[in-house]
Amino acid sequence: MSNKKNSETLSQRQKAQRDIIELSLMKEGKMETGPKPSEIEKKPETINEKIQNFFYHNKLRVAIIAVIVFALGMGIYSSITRVRYDAKVALFCYDDTIGLYATAMEEYLVKFYDDKNGDGKVKITVVNCSYDKDDMRTNNGITAMGKLQSILGGEEDTLLYIVSKDTIDYLNSISKNLPFFTEENIHKLSDDFINSVQPEGLKKLEGEYYIALRTISGSAIEKEASEYYSFAKTTFEKIKEAN
Repeated sequence: MSNKKNSETLSQRQKAQRDIIELSLMKEGKMETGPKPSEIEKKPETINEKIQNFFYHNKLRVAIIAVIVFALGMGIYSSITRVRYDAKVALFCYDDTIGLYATAMEEYLVKFYDDKNGDGKVKITVVNCSYDKDDMRTNNGITAMGKLQSILGGEEDTLLYIVSKDTIDYLNSISKNLPFFTEENIHKLSDDFINSVQPEGLKKLEGEYYIALRTISGSAIEKEASEYYSFAKTTFEKIKEAN
């Protein structure tokens, strides 16, 4: 063990002596010094190496930019592909099967509407908020009630309703200040409507249905809904005249 330690110490001394001699010779100019790091010629980087270096040093920025571009792209795509409806009509009856007739109702009602958004097409949608009064705790019932609450509370462009007598009474009962529907803005739909909204394979609608225009005066949505009201009123009168 002692011999090995002495050998290592001797080797270190010899290396130190050689370094001192080389340094002395370099100072006297008798030995050439190696090039400085700045004088060493660098090989040009390949395109692949440049790309790798760029992403390595800028990975956080690249990730942030990628997220922003993706979000903008999704927003633009959604805006382009989104259907722009001229109007929405709420369908609210105590019948959880009447939603099956919603598309046929759209096809019947669309002929009474004008092109409000100016895109050259008239498109409306009937939003089904109906549920079975005796079975309100089902998923369908909870979903339908959620839609109805959303429309009642903040969708100022949904002013026309297809309703039944009992749902008219319900909506008027929850309106604190004044009736949700006034008598002059409720009209019974005729057999023309019943016969026209008859999808193949489904039974004929039974009972009485009404088209009703919501009162906005004094309501929480009065200000926002004012620009839609005259359009909805005109449409209501057209439907009323045809029925």
